[in-house]
Amino acid sequence: MTRATLLCISNDCVSFKLCWASSNVSCCVGVREGSFREDLYFRLHVVPIHLPPLSARIESVADAE
Repeated sequence: MTRATLLCISNDCVSFKLCWASSNVSCCVGVREGSFREDLYFRLHVVPIHLPPLSARIESVADAE
């Protein structure tokens, strides 16, 4: 997913594009095995964010009651 965003700090504004992607398999391993494009991996892997599965962070799930 990609979104154009405008960031304003003080009187300076900067326009940038935000792109995020997710996968249930390791893209790094895919690059090593040749099943994932290396150039795409390095374009997407600018700021990695690791988010554990919900089963590992039950407190993040709101009560369904």
